[in-house]
Amino acid sequence: MTVFGGFILFLIVAAVALILLRVTPAYIENYTIKRILGDLVEESGMAHLESHEVRQSIVSRLKVSGIHNTKDKKITVKKAGGVTRVKVEYVVQEPIVGNVDVLISFSDSVELVRR
Repeated sequence: MTVFGGFILFLIVAAVALILLRVTPAYIENYTIKRILGDLVEESGMAHLESHEVRQSIVSRLKVSGIHNTKDKKITVKKAGGVTRVKVEYVVQEPIVGNVDVLISFSDSVELVRR
């Protein structure tokens, strides 16, 4: 491998590392949200709560988990029969270099069934 080839390889590895460093926190945050939604399913009595109470429970759990920017997240709670559908949608925009950004869209949902 020539010096020029080694330099190109270094640039590619550095670019991939930079992107991974920028997007990893967004995926860690999404993992936390998925865990919170999973906890809702396992918790007894959540399907019996009103929509605003479920939403408030999610927001408080997000804040306890260190996710304070909840206004950017669209939390939808819909009740139909004995099923409560909870959906969290949001977009994360991370700057990479200059005016180049990475846009990541997340959508997580669960169903709470009344027993």
